[in-house]
Amino acid sequence: MSADTDHLLKVALACAVPMWLEELKDKSIEFLLERASICSKHVADYGDNIFFKSEKIGETAEAFNRLAEGIAVLFLVTRHDLPEEIFGQKECPGYLKK
Repeated sequence: MSADTDHLLKVALACAVPMWLEELKDKSIEFLLERASICSKHVADYGDNIFFKSEKIGETAEAFNRLAEGIAVLFLVTRHDLPEEIFGQKECPGYLKK
């Protein structure tokens, strides 16, 4: 992955994850665990589409959204600070603070 791609992915996730946090914040733990399973399976199967645009319309966006949703679910289920590697920032962004 190039430095430009790495930077763009971090910026895109920094925008998308808060939207998913807002969408999922009031969901039950059972719902979140089900979404975690779905997201992890999808990213495992189609994660390459995040870095290499799929020829099928929408597949790249779907893979990216499952990654962003999965990160949001991880935060909501564990309530731990997300690793700085995800966003490339020393401090957790304000919207993710406990």
